[in-house]
Amino acid sequence: MTSARTPILLGVLVLFAAGAVLAAAKAAKGPELTPADQVTVQKIMAADPQANPKKAGNKFCPVTGRPVDPSIPPVDCPQKFQHIHLLVGVATKEAADVIAAANEANKSNKWAIPSIVTAAAENNMQVDFSSPKNPVLKPIDMAPPAPVPRDVTAAVEVSAAQKFQTIDGFGTATYCYNKTDHEIYAKPEFQKLVVEDLGLSMIRFALVPAHFKPVEKPEQISRKDFLFEGAVEGVPINEKTNKPAFGPTKGVIPCLEFIAALQKLNPEIKVVASVWSPPYWMKTKVGVSGGSLRPECYEHYARYLAEWVRFVKEKYGIELYALSPQNELEFVEPYNSCVYKPEEFAAVVKVIGRTFQKEGLNVKLFGPEDMTHYGPRTVRFIKAVEDDPAAKPFLGILATHGYSDGIQSTGSVQENADFWGLIKDYGKPYWQTETGPGAADDRWNDGGPDGTVTNVKTGKLVEGALASIGGRHHYALAYGQASAWLFWQITEPKPSIHGLMVLDKPGKRYYVAKQFWRYIRPRSVRIAAGPDGGDKGVCLTAYQHPDKAVTVVLLNRSDDNVKTTVTLKTDFPVAVFDTYRTSLKEDCAAVGKTPVAGGKAVLTLPPRSVVTLYGKAQ
Repeated sequence: MTSARTPILLGVLVLFAAGAVLAAAKAAKGPELTPADQVTVQKIMAADPQANPKKAGNKFCPVTGRPVDPSIPPVDCPQKFQHIHLLVGVATKEAADVIAAANEANKSNKWAIPSIVTAAAENNMQVDFSSPKNPVLKPIDMAPPAPVPRDVTAAVEVSAAQKFQTIDGFGTATYCYNKTDHEIYAKPEFQKLVVEDLGLSMIRFALVPAHFKPVEKPEQISRKDFLFEGAVEGVPINEKTNKPAFGPTKGVIPCLEFIAALQKLNPEIKVVASVWSPPYWMKTKVGVSGGSLRPECYEHYARYLAEWVRFVKEKYGIELYALSPQNELEFVEPYNSCVYKPEEFAAVVKVIGRTFQKEGLNVKLFGPEDMTHYGPRTVRFIKAVEDDPAAKPFLGILATHGYSDGIQSTGSVQENADFWGLIKDYGKPYWQTETGPGAADDRWNDGGPDGTVTNVKTGKLVEGALASIGGRHHYALAYGQASAWLFWQITEPKPSIHGLMVLDKPGKRYYVAKQFWRYIRPRSVRIAAGPDGGDKGVCLTAYQHPDKAVTVVLLNRSDDNVKTTVTLKTDFPVAVFDTYRTSLKEDCAAVGKTPVAGGKAVLTLPPRSVVTLYGKAQ
C-alpha cells in the first residue's frame, strides 16, 4: 500500500546507503576509495549492510594480466569471515564480465571464484578462465625485457685443502591438509618422482598429538592406545556444548603411509619428526593452542615420545632418525603448539634423552627450531642445554627455521653467517629444518610481473625461484654451514608460499632444488670453493662424496653470460663432468659434458641460471 510517507522513507534509505558507503570508505584499509570503487561499495552495502569492504590493491588484472584501470569499478570478492568484501581491480569491463560468468557457472559453490580471484589479486597472478568451472592460477607473463647480456669472465677455485660440514640430507616436510594431498601422496608415480628424480634424502613430519586417556604413571602410556583420524575417545568434552573440546587429529596417517613408501624406495632416506604439541592433558592449558608442558608430566612426555618411535616402526616400518621435542617453541599458534622457556627446554631434553637411552632407542634429538632470523633469542635455548652437563650430550643437532615469524621466509648471507658465528663453538651439526619461498607462484626472476612487485611486510622485491630456492639454499650451505636443509611442504593443491610443487607437477622451485638434492648426497663433505659472489655474480659450493664423486653447484645471479674457469684441487681427479642447468627456459636440463684439462674446467653460465657439475674419479 502506497502512502505519502513512502518518498520520505526512500529518502531516508538513500541517506542511510550513502552514509554506509562513506563509513565503508573510511573503514577500508590502504588507498582511499576512488569513485569507481564507491560504485561497487554501494552495491555491496545495499546487499549486506554489515559489509566491510577492503581494497585488494592489486596492480594487475586477474583476468587479462594487464595493469588495473582505476576508472573501472572493481569486482566484489566476498570472503568467508567477518563480512569482508575484497575490491579486486580489473583492466576492462569485459574482465569483470568474465568473473561474473564464472561465478554464475559455479553458483553451487559461492566461494569458489571469489577464492581464486582473491588468491590471484594478493599474489599478482592471473586466472585462466578458459574452463569457467575449473579455473586455474598461473603466473603473469609481463616481465620487462631482459638486459642485453654482456660476455664476461670469472675465475674460481675448488679445493679440498679446507673441509667443512658433512651433508645429512635435503628435502621437505609433509603435512596432509586435505583429501587432495592424500590422493597425491598415495600415487606411486609421485613417490618415485620425489625419490628417484628429485633426489629427496630427508623428510620431516609433524608429530601431532595422539589421543589417549590420561594416565597416572608414565609406564602406563602405550602406543596401542593411540587414536587418530576421526577418533574422539579420550578428547575432553566441552561442558557447554557436550561435544569434544577440539577436533580429532587428522592428516598424520596419510603422511606416515607416504613416508613409509619413500623409505621402501630408498631405505637411506632420513625420517625426522617435530612435535607440534604434547597430548593436551599434559599441558598447562588443555587444548590445541599454546600452553606449556607441565613439569610433573616430563617423564610422561618422554615415555609418550618413546612410544611414538615404536609406533611408526611397528605399524609403518619407518626408522625414525631424529626428533625435535617442539616445533617453533616461542610461538603460541592457533593450531597445535606449545611454548617453552630455555630452562624448561633443557630439562625436557634431558628427560627425553635419558628415557631414549634407557629404552635402547637410537634416535637423535634436534632443536630448538626457533628462528634463524632472531639468532640471540634462539641461542638462549641452545645455551641452556649446553650449560647443563646432564642435558648437553642428548641434543645432538642444532636446528632453526628460516623465517622471521614462522611464515615470512628469510635467510640472507648475513643472517646465515651471523647465526653460524653464534653456534660454531658448540661443535654440533646444524640443520635448517623449515623454510619457504618468496613468491607464491613459480616465477623465475625477482620482482614479479613487471620487476617491481615488493613484499608488503619487508618492502623488498618478491623473490623468484632462483633467489628464494637457489639463493637461500646456497647461503645456508656456504655461510650457515648447514648439514641439512628442508623446505616446508612438498606439494600444495594450488600455488602458495608453502609448496615446492603444485599437485604432482614439477615447476621452477622443484628443478632448482633438484640441482642440489640429486647431486649432493648424504655423507658428502663440503670443500672450499670461491671466491663467492654472495647474492650477486657467481656463487658456488663444492662437495666430495665417499664414492669419489665431486659435485659443484654454481649460481649466476647476474644478467651476463659468464665464461667461468673452475680450478679443481680435489682429493681425487675428475676427467669430465656431466652438466645440468636450470634457467628461465630450462628445467635441470642435461647440457652435455664439461671436460677437465690441466686441472681446469671451463664453462659458460647463462644469465640467471643454476649449473651443476657432477663427475666421478676414473
